[in-house]
Amino acid sequence: MRKFLAAAALVATFAVPAAAAAPGVTMVVKPSTHAVLYGKSVTLSGRVYGKAGHVAVQVLAWRYGHSSPQRVATVHTDRKGRFAVRVRPRAQTKYLVRDTVEVERTVVVRVEPALTIKELGDGRIHAKVAAGRSMKNRVVELEQLRGGAWHVVQKAKLTSSSSTTFMPTAQSGQLRLALSVNQAGAGLLGATSHAMVYHAYAVTLEPTDFKVLYGHSTTLSGRIWNGHAGESILIEEWLYGSSAPRKLATVRTGAHGTWSIKVSPHKQTVYQARWGTLHASARERVGVAPAISLRRVSGHRVFTHVSIGRSMAGHTVKLQRLVSPGVWQTVEQGFLNRNGDAVLAANLPASTLRVALSVNEAGAGYLAGFSRSLRYRP
Repeated sequence: MRKFLAAAALVATFAVPAAAAAPGVTMVVKPSTHAVLYGKSVTLSGRVYGKAGHVAVQVLAWRYGHSSPQRVATVHTDRKGRFAVRVRPRAQTKYLVRDTVEVERTVVVRVEPALTIKELGDGRIHAKVAAGRSMKNRVVELEQLRGGAWHVVQKAKLTSSSSTTFMPTAQSGQLRLALSVNQAGAGLLGATSHAMVYHAYAVTLEPTDFKVLYGHSTTLSGRIWNGHAGESILIEEWLYGSSAPRKLATVRTGAHGTWSIKVSPHKQTVYQARWGTLHASARERVGVAPAISLRRVSGHRVFTHVSIGRSMAGHTVKLQRLVSPGVWQTVEQGFLNRNGDAVLAANLPASTLRVALSVNEAGAGYLAGFSRSLRYRP
């Protein structure tokens, strides 16, 4: 099934007489395959015609790059003249099969390096090439099946152990390893490994809310796709104004690789989940709005308090009333004291009121804030 078999199949069996054969004496030899993976064996089978059985047959091998043959086996034909011998070539090899004096045949068997890949526990792909010699610095390619064709997604050089490790790929699908004939070297064919179904590893993170009130919390949750329970997930956070993350917590995955953690950001904060050194989620931002309360006090006055984690003395809040669905009109404004409090006049007819703090008044790292609605009656 390998793509190199068709090219290798052109090798034919032909006669090279060592001496004048007796009339009617012939030999037929056929290998079980003309191209074999390194480490696998090939059976040379044949028959001697025109002679009685139990003839001694010698098998000699010219290995690639060698100028003289070596005898690798001697077998005897059965009573019908048939014989078979198993050989294991390490590189392209020509075999000469002959009886002692009269007939002989040659066949050539080519060798492909044996390529294997397997998925490691963190999504990386380990590749190994077996070729009977070190393949150090030879380049192998990781290919992925896309749209019915194989595409190279990564390349790597082999180490002295004839192996390498590819980084995780972003897409699931079928993967295989490929070694070109030029990289395989003299005496070897190019080769591909078996196809492997690969499920891409990924870690996700998603907040329950992308906006929270100051002092409130939200839940970060996610999952390791293709992961397991009991994996360690590092949660990092970028505080507003900081260019580098800091460690927030480490959580463990539960069933099906899921995880979650509750967080209470004080300002706008960016979160990211990391699994080991190879996998990280997308970064997600959670905004923080001031927590604003509103209640009526004596007379036509209302009381508001802004909680934002720092002094808001001198900052302006606005009292607004609902004039039509979704439309708010500012009717009064005041300044917060050092405790974040303000009392505003509400000399109004029956209205729905709220207090607003603009994003400029809230300050860097905060969203605009609004209190709950209050039904006011004079």
